[in-house]
Amino acid sequence: MRFHTLDELFARHRLFLIDAYGVLVTSSGALPGARDFIERLNRDSEREYFIITNDASRLPEDCASYYGSYGVPVASERVLTAGLAIQTGLSELKSPRCFVLGTQATKTYVERAGGTVAPHDDKGEFDAVVVGDDSGFDVLPTLNALLTALHRKQVEGAPRPKLLLANSDFLYPRGGGGFGFTSGAIAKLLLLGLEHLHPDETWAFETLGKPEPALFQLALKRARFGAPDAVMIGDQLPTDIRGANRAGIASTLMASSLTKLPLDPALPKEMQPTYILRSL
Repeated sequence: MRFHTLDELFARHRLFLIDAYGVLVTSSGALPGARDFIERLNRDSEREYFIITNDASRLPEDCASYYGSYGVPVASERVLTAGLAIQTGLSELKSPRCFVLGTQATKTYVERAGGTVAPHDDKGEFDAVVVGDDSGFDVLPTLNALLTALHRKQVEGAPRPKLLLANSDFLYPRGGGGFGFTSGAIAKLLLLGLEHLHPDETWAFETLGKPEPALFQLALKRARFGAPDAVMIGDQLPTDIRGANRAGIASTLMASSLTKLPLDPALPKEMQPTYILRSL
């Protein structure tokens, strides 16, 4: 297994798509080299970049401010969040009422997509479930109410709400060797409950963020360069690497505590990175 360098990536690519958590920052601060890397891209008129993040807990301008608070200078127009893809997920529904699990920013994304936010109760008066984050709500009571409402709808033969998930990651690095559960874990817990109550039914969330194509397509639409010029840098194989490979974009795995190296030779091809970085 060979580690590559940023200089090699700069020599081969003109469009950089960059994951935020685990690549640029953790909850405890900027990662080594992140500031210099972004400043290098900001100075380089021959290259372009976007932050491609499964974060739906903050609006793009809030993400940029958050990165900036750690000394990583990213303009808000460079930030593409999974929250932006909520509009795509709700596009088939007319003025949908949404049971939202997430922060106020997640609710704002829903409202900007033409939806309204339903109360967190078990009455079931909603057309879609949007899992945007693991924070911003009282987890167990909210999940209990949602599980009960979905169960009642199923028993009564009511239309099944659309299930939307912004971030399918289960874990994220917190810094200092710590980890945290993400919205993917929240969604998995809900699915386990539904499968237990209704074992003969199939339940699944529609994923909005990586590895699905929406954010990659949005980046390519906004960029001056196309997929052959692009490279994705991320720390998670199932989302960052798989998503880039599916989109026909070169993929870079940044070594982290979430991925065991060397990689398993039997790893599916769509999860095999083009490059591996030790760090930024």
